[in-house]
Amino acid sequence: LVVANAKGFGSGPNGGSDFQRGPEGSYIGNLMKGSVTILDIPSDDELKLLSEQVMKNNFATSTVDSEQFDWRKNNPVPLYGGQKESPIEHIVFISKENRTYDEVFGQVEGCSGDPSLARYGHGVTFTNQDKSRMVEDATVMANHLKLAKEFAIGDNFYVDSDVSADGHRWLVNTYPNEWVETTTPASYGDNRGYNANLKAPGSLAMNGAAGAIYPEDYNEAGSMWEHLERHGIEFFNFGFGIMFEPASYHESFKYTGIRHFVNYPVPAPIFEKTSRTYATYNMAIPDQFRIDQFIKEFNEKWGGENENMPQMLTVIIPNDHGAGERPDAGYPFRESYMVDNDLAVGRIVEFLSHTRYWKNMA
Repeated sequence: LVVANAKGFGSGPNGGSDFQRGPEGSYIGNLMKGSVTILDIPSDDELKLLSEQVMKNNFATSTVDSEQFDWRKNNPVPLYGGQKESPIEHIVFISKENRTYDEVFGQVEGCSGDPSLARYGHGVTFTNQDKSRMVEDATVMANHLKLAKEFAIGDNFYVDSDVSADGHRWLVNTYPNEWVETTTPASYGDNRGYNANLKAPGSLAMNGAAGAIYPEDYNEAGSMWEHLERHGIEFFNFGFGIMFEPASYHESFKYTGIRHFVNYPVPAPIFEKTSRTYATYNMAIPDQFRIDQFIKEFNEKWGGENENMPQMLTVIIPNDHGAGERPDAGYPFRESYMVDNDLAVGRIVEFLSHTRYWKNMA
């Protein structure tokens, strides 16, 4: 039996004291090497044992009455659905972009981080590209660090994705299929761009993100949106699900963030439950404007005494992706995008904490 695995053993770390930089550099896509495994075809009994081993490798299960859960007996949030009534009535799910745990939280004490990689943490010095400007001893993402300290942080929370394109599929509960897994590395490998001036039909760019789901990779059971609808969960969406490549991004598209070249369908459950004035991914749109629009629409829809906030809000705040320096637009450093994003996260939490929903919100 010959097994070809395009992702091999994964990329491994791409930074830190133990990372040895080779000729391929540090980009995840370049570090990932495929593998081929040759093994004897197992018998039925051997196959069963191998399948059981895979399950043990991937999942750790315990009974709900296990002693390992004793520490949370007084936790008001149920251990599992239906155990008891939860005090949580509203969830605000905020999606960010491309930052790793260590980049922001590597210096957090008591957690499993690498301080040497915390380039957006405390005591940071950085310059612009031509070294003409410098900032010393800065705390880049202060609100993120304050929230982690005052509330909670997960330092062993892992993802199955490699980049934005496949990551945002996982994010909205759409398991990436063969189409995604093959078009994503092809798109990220360059030479798959879109030239709007060509007369040839079709597109080679199929790597949209921001929770957008193409018809080709839609699972039979749908995604997070269908799951919420099936279970009667009221929700509203700010910025997810409408970023399809190829597209045009310009600062003038401030209410949507994007203009599509192809008329892709949007999943029915979010079509009527998506803000028309909140921009999806577009680095030319400040996150501050996004939060301005969020606050304005929130107050209009659910600020009155007779209105009630949906059980779930999904919000994308994407500018920690970063982009090139734009001094005239208020981004003299790449770190400026991180600060913009950090302030936006702080503003949305501050705003929500003063609403009547806060005490029952997660």
